[in-house]
Amino acid sequence: MTDEELREMVAGLAVSQAETGRLSQELADKAERRHAETEELFRKFQQEADGRQQEADRRQAETDRQLRALSDNIGGLNNKFGSFTEALAFPSMEKVLTEEFEMEFIDPDVRRRRGRNWIQIDVLAHSNTGRNAVVVVEIKSRLREDGIDQLHKILEEFFDFFPEHRGKELFAILAVVESPEDLRSKVLGEGIYLAQISDHVFQLEVPKDFEPRSFSMPTT
Repeated sequence: MTDEELREMVAGLAVSQAETGRLSQELADKAERRHAETEELFRKFQQEADGRQQEADRRQAETDRQLRALSDNIGGLNNKFGSFTEALAFPSMEKVLTEEFEMEFIDPDVRRRRGRNWIQIDVLAHSNTGRNAVVVVEIKSRLREDGIDQLHKILEEFFDFFPEHRGKELFAILAVVESPEDLRSKVLGEGIYLAQISDHVFQLEVPKDFEPRSFSMPTT
């Protein structure tokens, strides 16, 4: 190989090396640009995901707020309806308790505390002369099992909270606006008086063979 040929070969290698370096740099630049583009796309995707999550959280918070408001409104309506029913029932029951049960004292919304426990009775009537008796009246817009259970609990605990009435006959009345037939039969079968509304007036509705039960306990 002549010197000229050697020089040409070296020059060719130099050119090839330079071309290889240029191509390598181009590839490196492209890879860097793609990496930057990928990071930008990921950043935008993350921002959009964060935005969607924030919107979802906002909507969930709004839904929770609306549900709480609805629950409060329903509770308020229930309370108002219950108060309306009790206000409607009291004059009627006052007449029934006076004329049919010969009660001398009739008090609405009676509450008494014993230790840390409370008892609340919609209407409490009693008499100390003539008929020595106490009558507990619970007023419900609709007769349900839990309302019957609540009345039984009151009757079971009554003399613990009102020891001054020990020895008296204790009777119970459920005054209701609506009552399913099966629960009507159950209440009457247990010897509990049932009063229902008719022409905006509560009246006792018991069959001829009804036998009232006295939930009395002996004096101690």
